[in-house]
Order: sequence, then C-alpha cells, then structure tokens
Amino acid sequence: MSTDRPPRPALLAALRRDLSGHVLERGDPRRARTLALDNGRVRVEPALVILPRSAADVGAAVRFARDQGLPLTVRGGGHGATGQCLNRSGVVLDTRLMRQVRLDRDRQVLRAGAGALWEDLHAHPALRDGPLVAVGASTPQVGVAGSLLGGAYSFVSRSYGLGSDSLEALELITPEGTPRTVGTHSADPADRELFWASRGGGGGNFGVVTALELRVHRLPAGTVCGSQLVYPLERAREILPLYDEWIETVPDGLTVYCHLSTTPGPTGPGRPLWTLTLTSTYDGGRDEAVELLRPLLRLSPLRTLWRRTALPAWEREVGALTAVAGRRAYIRSGHLPPRSLTPDVVDVLLHFMECSPSPHNVMMWTHSGGAVARAPEEAGACAHRDSRLVYTLKALWDEESATRSNVSWAYDFGEALRPYVTGAFVCQLDPLQTRWRSMYYGAFEDRLLAAKRRFDPDGFFRFRQSVDSSFEPTGTRPLDLSVLEPAE
Repeated sequence: MSTDRPPRPALLAALRRDLSGHVLERGDPRRARTLALDNGRVRVEPALVILPRSAADVGAAVRFARDQGLPLTVRGGGHGATGQCLNRSGVVLDTRLMRQVRLDRDRQVLRAGAGALWEDLHAHPALRDGPLVAVGASTPQVGVAGSLLGGAYSFVSRSYGLGSDSLEALELITPEGTPRTVGTHSADPADRELFWASRGGGGGNFGVVTALELRVHRLPAGTVCGSQLVYPLERAREILPLYDEWIETVPDGLTVYCHLSTTPGPTGPGRPLWTLTLTSTYDGGRDEAVELLRPLLRLSPLRTLWRRTALPAWEREVGALTAVAGRRAYIRSGHLPPRSLTPDVVDVLLHFMECSPSPHNVMMWTHSGGAVARAPEEAGACAHRDSRLVYTLKALWDEESATRSNVSWAYDFGEALRPYVTGAFVCQLDPLQTRWRSMYYGAFEDRLLAAKRRFDPDGFFRFRQSVDSSFEPTGTRPLDLSVLEPAE
C-alpha cells in the first residue's frame, strides 16, 4: 500500500483546506517534536505529518491516506519502543493537539482527547491530590489512548483492574474515515465486538481513537502509602523466594513491584551498586502498610523510603526510576504465573543482571492478580490475566556502537526466561519475539483475527505486528536488527 511518490500539491492544498489542524511536509522544522520518540534509537522521516485538532480532521486524514495509497500510523505519547507509531513513506497522525480532559462528576467519568497523556489526566484538580484515581499506565508521559488499548497496568490495578477495564466508551475513526462510537452501552453486537477487541488488542489495529471515556475510582484513604525497600542484588536468592510466597497472601489493596537495577553505591556515585528494590503501593494507612510489609522489613534492607502522597505524585517518582528518557532502547516483556520465582528463574535473573553490558539496563515487574484476574472474558481482549508478575526488561544505552551487545543481551535474557512465561505484554511490542501473536493474545488470537478481518477487511491499519501481519522473525543468529525499525 505504500508509495515513494509524494502527494500532488493540489491534493495537499485540498487537504489543508479540509483541516483545522496542520499538514507538515519534509523539511518543515515543526516536525521535530513529532519525530523525536522516547526511544532515541528510532529516527524515521515520513512523507507527511498531520496534526489534527478534531475528529473531523482525523477522518479527513484517514480518507486522504487511503485514497493516496499511503500507510498511516498514529503517534500519541511516542513511548512505543519499536517506533511503530512512525512510518517511512506515508502519513503520521500526531494527536498532541487533542489533549482536552473533562470530568463528569455525576457519572465519575473522565473524557479525554486522543492525544492526552496520563499527566494530563492526573493534573485535573479532582485527581491531582486525590481522592479520585484514573487507572492506567504508571508513567505520566505515556499516551492514554495507546496504553489503554493494550490494557494498562497501574499501581492500583489489583484493586480496580486493568485500565481498559474502566473504559466506558471509545470514539474512533474507522478505516473508511467515518466516526463510530462503541462502549459498554452499545446495543449493536458488532459495536460490542469492536469495543471488546479494542480493549486489549493493542493500538493501531481497528481505528484511530479520537476520544475516550474512562471511569474513575475513589481511593478509600484518598491518598496512597508508598514505600521502597532496597537490598543488594546479591541477596536475591534469599529475598525473592520469600517475596514469591508472601505476595500470595497480601490483600488486593497492596501492590509490590520489583526493580533490578543500579543505584549509587555507598562509596559514591561513581561506583554503582546492583540492587533489588521492592516498591509497594498501599491504599490504606501507613501503620497497616508497615504491618503488611513486616516480612520484608525483617530482611534488613539497605535503605527504606516512605511516602504518604497522592497516587500521581507517587507514579511520577517511581516512574523516573525506569524511564528511557531518550536513550537508545530495546524492550522485552513476559507474563509469569503465580509462584514462578523458582531457584532456576532467580539464577537466570542474577546471571544476566550481573553480565549486563550497560549500567542503565533494568529488569522490573508488575505485581498483578486481584481484580485483574477476576475480570470476565467480555471485559476485553487482554490475555494472560491469571499471571502474577508481568516483567518488562529494558536495555538502555547511549552509544550506537553498543546497540548489538545490548540488544543481544536483552534478547538472550528473554529467551532464557521463555520456558517459564505464559505470554508477552502487547503494550511492549517486540519485533524479535518469535510466535508473537500467540504470545500477545493467547486464547484470544483467533477471535482478534476475526475482528480485524471484520472491521478492517482491507488491512488499512497495518504495521509490522498488527493483528493480521504475516511477519515472523527467525530468531537466528546473528540477530536481524533491521526489524527493530518501522517497516514502511
């Protein structure tokens, strides 16, 4: 569907007349912000960048791209590590002018535009200081729509489910360029199926979201009690088996993530120390949190930190620990079942962290279960809800010359964990992931393929790992790093 021929000037002039937003051609310095992704490894120049201001603009852009035979991709927050929001020869739809956020207090529902980031939602006065919370990605700069279409885990997901479980409605533009609204109250079975597929099927597959409605929740205490307990990584064989059993006993209101990373060592910032950090979020009081965490506190952490704060402030603080922040990056993910931190798995974790080629590399996992696991199948196409830990492995480096060593390290790390995982997380697309469709979608693979053929029969919305893609990496050595770039 792609072409190297630029659109004719007359057609571009007509498109500009149809839009209240902007059309940016190659050479326009205003494109720089669109093309700068969180992942500094990806730099791609599309033919056109379109900045819509409205759903009507999005519809016009989709029809234009379709009529011209141009690929079209959508950039929200720009945090997709593979850069699939960009393309080389078509149209990139940058939604950053559509960041409006409005709260319906009677319904306790937030309406957000397509380009809203989580920090935009958190800045709303009703959420900034509590007691209301929007469940979604725990990194403030991530796009709301893109993360919710893949599910979205939060520090409070064990209490309220995935972010997509709180979606009430989606307004989107179809592959034909027409508006369509689907949601919890849709009467048409086709609309209900599209809403199901869009909640977990991943962004960029079924349409362009122009706005969404998200139910918010009221925290029992209004704020959260956050803590971090830091241990030397060398104690992982002692700590992780205890953690693995203990998290099966804690209430849904307590979430305990884990980060394996470096921290400034006791001899100064020039001597980083590999550490294991347990980051907890509790939706009750500090005394209760201390009592619940007593088994971990008895292990004598190197350092402890406590915060009583609104959830957005805690998310900003913790999210900074694993931010890509413009470095070169390659990211893998996996779902681990309950009681999966066996001695063999811990050995894998220690081996790879100890031979990391970059001091910035980090392994972290989300603590799942609770309300995430109790959601019915019709809550959306999010597979692997029965997992207990969802790991994200981030290889982060600065110099281009270090690309192959860091990608190979992360790839081998993921492959060593492969016998123990039940799937991968669709919000962390990985073009080196073999059998990726079954890894992302599990038991929902066939149903999602049927939905893709029904709602986008011509495959207009397509990228390297769109639901209907035939792409499959070989997994052979040397690794083909060219697949880490956008396909068109």
